[in-house]
Amino acid sequence: MKFPKKKILFCFGTRPEVIKISPLIKKSLNYFDVCSVVTGQHNTLFRDVEDLLPKVDYHIEIPVKRTLNFLFSKLFIELEQIFLKEKPDLVIALADTASAYCAAICAFNMQIPVAHVEAGLRTYNVNSPFPEEFYRQAISRMSVLNWCPNENNAQNLIKEQTPGKIIITGNTTIDLIYQHLPQLEVEDTNQVLITLHRRENKDYFEKILKQIRHFAEAHPELKFIFPAHPNPSIQKVLNVVKYSNIEIVSPLKYLDFLKLMAKSKFIITDSGGIQEEVVCLKKKTLVCRDTTERQEAIDVGVCKLVGSNLTDSFEWALSPVNHEVENPFGDGHACDRIIESMERYFDGR
Repeated sequence: MKFPKKKILFCFGTRPEVIKISPLIKKSLNYFDVCSVVTGQHNTLFRDVEDLLPKVDYHIEIPVKRTLNFLFSKLFIELEQIFLKEKPDLVIALADTASAYCAAICAFNMQIPVAHVEAGLRTYNVNSPFPEEFYRQAISRMSVLNWCPNENNAQNLIKEQTPGKIIITGNTTIDLIYQHLPQLEVEDTNQVLITLHRRENKDYFEKILKQIRHFAEAHPELKFIFPAHPNPSIQKVLNVVKYSNIEIVSPLKYLDFLKLMAKSKFIITDSGGIQEEVVCLKKKTLVCRDTTERQEAIDVGVCKLVGSNLTDSFEWALSPVNHEVENPFGDGHACDRIIESMERYFDGR
């Protein structure tokens, strides 16, 4: 007797989520009945990466200008109706976004099992990153399966006495980068890549950009490329960084962005996911945050936490990276391990 495939439902809404979840969705199609829901959290940025995905089953429309609480209220109503219709056997949330948190809470309230991709990363400071650190911790408490990128993440969950199963898988981002590596030319050029967007940096964007401009003035041989995030706090201070060797561009398609990273001398960012990608590409990176849930990137000497004070660290960024560092975020087989653990879960093992 042939049993129907188990239904798994992926819920995501931000550009980084699409990048990280896309290889897992594609591979899951071979094993499960897959349903995908885009929450509309990053509507404009979603268009830059939607080509990474198979077709999306549901796309929730959310106004661009809204508060977090409005986003939550809208998603709770919409997701409940989708879950009632689809009746998933497992709802999969990724990382630490509002979309992931809403999906996990909604499923938990409806007694639908939740699984967490990229579980166990911690700063243990709920204000940094805010509000993502709290979301990430809460999702793990609700999850029957916690897929951790590495041993450090798993140990965090063990110490917290997380009730669900803890599985070390590697990070799905690394799977995607390894898939694209043959198309990339990793080399050291005169380009410096800048990305900024985090909510907790909104009062520091101008200060950070002024320092970048001063460094650009002192180094005319370098070309700075800044794909400007639509975050209004960034848009209103862009004039600060306008200079002859600083190019402000629109957000890029993912493969174009990867190619730009691969050709950069170093990178300035407040992103979380980029801290994983630069380890693959061996690119020095100044992280404009006071804390990181990816301490491994610091430990291998690729990333450096600088907060909003970059000036003293520019020379470090210009120094050579150790190309022999081992990647602490995975070997390109995270999706295989996640799928295997789902099969074991559904088989009652």
